[in-house]
Amino acid sequence: GSYDDAGDLQCRAPNSSQTCQGTQTGQQMSYDQLRRLLRWQNTTNNPTVRAHYAYDGKYERVIQNTGPVTYYLGGYTEVTVNGSTTTNYYGGNAISVNGTISYLVNDGIGSASESLSSSGSVQGAQLFAPYGSVRFDTTALAKAIADAMIWGSAVLAATLGSVVWNHANQGN
Repeated sequence: GSYDDAGDLQCRAPNSSQTCQGTQTGQQMSYDQLRRLLRWQNTTNNPTVRAHYAYDGKYERVIQNTGPVTYYLGGYTEVTVNGSTTTNYYGGNAISVNGTISYLVNDGIGSASESLSSSGSVQGAQLFAPYGSVRFDTTALAKAIADAMIWGSAVLAATLGSVVWNHANQGN
């Protein structure tokens, strides 16, 4: 990677096909004067994926635009708008997709292991073996949890919201 004078990462080369030396082809990042990430793109030229961020007066991220737009309201609520689908995340414990609420249930060590409908019926489940490998899963919950291990709880909530919404609309 390459860094600016303040120590902020300006270019990131996550694989051998990208470089941050010489003619940069790696992922590009830019920051505001308070060193908060404002923009990211997957390549230097002709990016196919971009992200833009905005912050409030308390230096907390309030908007993330990566295609779908996510609004962060306080410390516990996120609202993601993707076309006609609106997903609300409530502190990592509940998800509402276009008004249909679902709940996440954690196992003994805090990993999301089930998604429940508002009536309490299981919509998706996943069990883990020692060291985190999956030993059982239903629907797309396995991919959601794997993504969350890599990208964080927002991805889990977004993917689960999609799973819950698709599952509910298929009559399952």
